[in-house]
Amino acid sequence: MMCRSYDPAIRSKCRKETADIVNNKVQANYCHHFKPRANAYKTQASSKMHQAHDELAALFGQTDSRDDEPSNYEAKLNQAKSELGDLFGDVVVEENELSPEEKARRELEKLFERNSE
Repeated sequence: MMCRSYDPAIRSKCRKETADIVNNKVQANYCHHFKPRANAYKTQASSKMHQAHDELAALFGQTDSRDDEPSNYEAKLNQAKSELGDLFGDVVVEENELSPEEKARRELEKLFERNSE
């Protein structure tokens, strides 16, 4: 099912004529024709999880809920801080809430400040 050549309509279940018939499908086997499908390792549970996540994001008005690139992390964090600030006043962010990139950037700034003095 994970191979590009898999076809349940064919008796041997493979489009390649020279492929051996696999009798025991429970144990590991080898086929020199095997080439994985593009979505071979994507589980059904994973796609259901992403669908549920997207529906939840749409419910709250987010356009792309899985866009967690490091470059967007800081922008999202700043936006969230701003919204919290509007609701509750100034918000203090603890060091453990920062992204790894932001922590590294702050450490570099501290080093440069010490060297410039």
